[in-house]
Amino acid sequence: MYAVLDHSPAAIHLKDLEGRYLMVNRVWRERIGGVSEGGAIGATIHDFQPPEVAEELERNDRNVLEAGKVMQFEEEVPQDDGMVHTLMTYKFPVADENGKVFAIGGVSSDVTERKQLEDELSESKERAEAANQAKSAFLANMSHELRTPMNAILGYSEMLMEEAEDLEQEEFIPDLKKIHQSGTHLLSLINDVLDLSKIESGKMEAFAEEFDLDMLIDEASATVHPLLEKNNNSLAIERGKNLGMAYQDMTKLRQNLFNLLSNAAKFTHEGTVTLEVKRTEQAGVSWLTFAVSDTGIGIAEDKIEHVFKEFSQADDSTTRDYGGTGLGLAISRRFCELLGGDLSVHSELGDTQALTMVIGL
Repeated sequence: MYAVLDHSPAAIHLKDLEGRYLMVNRVWRERIGGVSEGGAIGATIHDFQPPEVAEELERNDRNVLEAGKVMQFEEEVPQDDGMVHTLMTYKFPVADENGKVFAIGGVSSDVTERKQLEDELSESKERAEAANQAKSAFLANMSHELRTPMNAILGYSEMLMEEAEDLEQEEFIPDLKKIHQSGTHLLSLINDVLDLSKIESGKMEAFAEEFDLDMLIDEASATVHPLLEKNNNSLAIERGKNLGMAYQDMTKLRQNLFNLLSNAAKFTHEGTVTLEVKRTEQAGVSWLTFAVSDTGIGIAEDKIEHVFKEFSQADDSTTRDYGGTGLGLAISRRFCELLGGDLSVHSELGDTQALTMVIGL
């Protein structure tokens, strides 16, 4: 039997109730420093370890005897290489045929490398979280600082357009409109970055209110109309029966719907964007589904998940040809999750793309 234990990769020992070793296997002896079996039998842990270590190990032994069951301990024990190793040790009481405990056994595995790796991973995680918080704080502060002058640019460009009309200086109006449009686009990007920083810092909250779904659909379609016209697209709306009222965060839902429609309008030319809205019931829970499909360029199957990553699009050519920061759909999915739903995509390259937003009510 002892020969079998000597071939175990774990360190195994058996002590009597006075703490004297009755048996130790080969791995145990090697970790202590090559002590012979005869040199270990009858000795105690005090013969091999510093007093503070020996006292801790004996305290663990007493806990096992008092509990009368197998217990697990993580023990820091000096080894023959001069280093302190972390041992994962299972200790258990040993009884005779009459049930009387006469010894305590132990099986130890060296988990030093695993412990070091866990500590390194934990430190790396903490550093990454700290860097992420710093990034979110920077984005939030930067966005706030940029919004103030940008709002001023938009305000003054509107004033100048009005003055140009009053003074019949028609030649200045097209350029002023370009300034206003560019400023509006930039402000939208700034708001996206601010939303992302709030989401990542956990400061984004949902505020539910009651609203009319048909009104929400009409508002979103009216807002996206100029984008549809830009690429000569048409919008088809399919409304389910009895949409009625909803109780959700209307602002975020409206922003999500606009993001889906504008995304479809941007990647479709002389085609059709279809919005299908319906209410369903599952297991007593009401769900609202917004499905936006288009006849645009589509996405390759292996690129689909990229559309939900921050600052990422399907590929570099998409960014080059169509622009954008890659934040719209990423934020939309985060909003869906915040509202108790999800956002999914189905697409075929060169054919169609369908984004489906499901929200709980």
